[in-house]
Amino acid sequence: MKKIIKLLLIISVFFAFSIKTNASTYYVTGDGVRVRSSAKNANNIIGKLNYGDVIEVVSLNNSWYKIKYGNGYGYITYRYVSKLDDNYGTKTIALMNQSTNLKRSYSTSSSTIMTIPKYAVVKVLKEKNGWAYIHFNENLGYVKTSTLKKYTSKSEIAIGTYTINYSLNNNSKTSNMINSAQKINKVVIKNGEKFSFIRTIGKNGYLYAPEFTKNESIYGGGISQVATTLFLALRDAQRNNCYINITEQNRYGSKTPYAKLGEEAIINLKNNNDLVFTNKSGKTMKIYSYVNGNTVSISISVIL
Repeated sequence: MKKIIKLLLIISVFFAFSIKTNASTYYVTGDGVRVRSSAKNANNIIGKLNYGDVIEVVSLNNSWYKIKYGNGYGYITYRYVSKLDDNYGTKTIALMNQSTNLKRSYSTSSSTIMTIPKYAVVKVLKEKNGWAYIHFNENLGYVKTSTLKKYTSKSEIAIGTYTINYSLNNNSKTSNMINSAQKINKVVIKNGEKFSFIRTIGKNGYLYAPEFTKNESIYGGGISQVATTLFLALRDAQRNNCYINITEQNRYGSKTPYAKLGEEAIINLKNNNDLVFTNKSGKTMKIYSYVNGNTVSISISVIL
């Protein structure tokens, strides 16, 4: 009996050791998420993490993840952590040719996750029996393949996509958005190169228009929505293990109709508030940008 107990103790020690050393890759799903030095002391904060930050999880302890943090370890609540189970890169992207419901399974009777607007860009991960399993913004689900206008490339992999749907109709704003979107469309960023949104789109040829409220008109109003879509597509690419170093992102102090608080990328042409990042993926990147109807859609690919 003593030998059996001793063997069980050895096995349990080995199992515990393997959990601590074989860390898994996860990412943070909230901004300003607190990292604590102990799962038992909720007030002992040693740092904060933001949406999209990649972390190494060592173990789970009563709804707290023990993670590698700095030169040691920290604890973060499980509510703001998601595992990187899949790489959502694909050679096929698509524009929705109609507004359609994103389903939880490949059946019209399946529950609806959300409604995807017409002209939204999605990553097509796989297809089966007339259904496509897609990644739209931060959601995974199924749509009928008949609702898609697909684009497939043999030389590129789409790693980041995002679509913003806006409702404020203004001709000057739409003109600014189309103008800026066209100027970043098909821009190539080589490995190690820095991208500046303002430098790419320039400062001339824009109109005074509302930014996101009817009472506020600025030079180049609407451009920030294109930049915000690009920022969110970049963050999607980061979650697909594409190393992009975002060095400048300016935010509003209040929530906008088109993005969550803290997810905006403000562009102010007069004050030089910019969106700047460096491509450190090891590959050449390419941006595709569209403004159609009331949507701004951006996809980011790496060239093989």
